[in-house]
Amino acid sequence: MDPAQLELGTRLAAVALIFWAFISFFMGTASATGQSFRSSLQPLLSSVRSSSSMSRQQLADASMVSAAVFAGMAVIVDRSIVAVLVAGLLWKARPQLRRLTSEENPLRAIAGSFSLDLVIGIYLPILLSQVIVGNYFIALTLMLVVVSLSWPAGGGATRPGAWRPAWQG
Repeated sequence: MDPAQLELGTRLAAVALIFWAFISFFMGTASATGQSFRSSLQPLLSSVRSSSSMSRQQLADASMVSAAVFAGMAVIVDRSIVAVLVAGLLWKARPQLRRLTSEENPLRAIAGSFSLDLVIGIYLPILLSQVIVGNYFIALTLMLVVVSLSWPAGGGATRPGAWRPAWQG
């Protein structure tokens, strides 16, 4: 098989995945995709969360900072100009992420999960397209953004000490 045809095929598949991300947004299926992926990540993130004394907001912020670091690595290693924009936008989006993930009460956090599911559902096909074309640092950046949006609510203690309800953490 001709390597040029293989490369063209992988690039077309990546473009098709990005096109699918936009179509799923307009058709309304991105939320369902994001919700199903978030529910598959929840057991892993819950086990990490139960062994940590950090709040949901702190874990999401740490994941977003890690995503910005990997975007910076993409600038250095892959010499990607787009990664400069991604790193800047991720750093700028940290306050909004902190606001979205500040709710520890699981019932109140459901209200914010609809918009989080939509964003995750849009990011997943774009993440897969980056894996297909070999932009692994950008793909890892997008995966860390998805993880930062997926931290479950209701962890309880944010710091050792006296007991208090989860929503006051």
